[in-house]
Amino acid sequence: MPSSCTSPGHGDDSILKDQFNPFLRETIPPLLVEAYAEGDETWYGCVVTRAWTTIRVRLLDVAPYTVTLRVLDNGAVRRFSGTGDQWFVAEIDIDYWSDTLVDYTVRAEAVDSAGNALNPPWEQKIEGFFGRLIDLLCSIGAFIADVVVKALSFIVDLMLDVVRGIMDAVVAPIWNAFDG
Repeated sequence: MPSSCTSPGHGDDSILKDQFNPFLRETIPPLLVEAYAEGDETWYGCVVTRAWTTIRVRLLDVAPYTVTLRVLDNGAVRRFSGTGDQWFVAEIDIDYWSDTLVDYTVRAEAVDSAGNALNPPWEQKIEGFFGRLIDLLCSIGAFIADVVVKALSFIVDLMLDVVRGIMDAVVAPIWNAFDG
C-alpha cells in the first residue's frame, strides 16, 4: 500500500483497513492529494483563436467517487468517475476577453458513493493581465492614499500647533490679567 494511504501521524494503514469493515459505514470523504489549474491560448498572428484552462486534480478514496471540475465564471462543467488514487484532467474553453484578460475561478468538487463530499471544495482564482494590472493599480492607489493621509495628518498637526501658539500668545496675557 502506498505511503500516501497511511493515516496522518500513525504510520500505519488503519485508515483504509477500517473502511472495509462490513459493520462500519464508510465516512471518509475523498482526499484531495494535489490540484492546480492554468490558462493558455493559441494565437494566429495578432488574433487569439482559442483560450482555455486546464484543471488537474488528484484524488484518493476507497469508495467509488464522482469528480466535478468547473469554471465558475462561464458555468462550464466536466464530470469524471474514479476509485482509489487517480488523476483527472479537464481542458475547458474560456472567454479570452473577460476570463483570460481579467480573471476567472475554477473549482473541483468530489462526492463518493456513500455521500461523503470533499469539503470545502478546492478553488483557484487565475488572474489575467488586466486582473494583475488592476491589483497593481489598487496597491499603488492604497500606497498613495496612505502617503496623502500621513501628509495631511502632518499638515493638520502643524496647523494645530500654530493655532495653539497664537491662542497661547493671545489668551495668556488675558488670563494673567485676571489672575494677577
